[in-house]
Amino acid sequence: MSRVNVITESGGSFYSTEVDTGQTSVSLPLPTGTPVTLYAVNTVNGSVVATQNVTVSGDTYP
Repeated sequence: MSRVNVITESGGSFYSTEVDTGQTSVSLPLPTGTPVTLYAVNTVNGSVVATQNVTVSGDTYP
């Protein structure tokens, strides 16, 4: 089992969701105009599998 955590630039947790083994996509909310980092974490041993910096621009949700 893995987890995707969305962490704000200030280090606060914004959102977190579990990801099943073999799952290839996940939908999650992101704040607009604020840099965040996505962390994929292996929940068995706590290791960080991948990170991605993201900033969403705009002010509306389709």
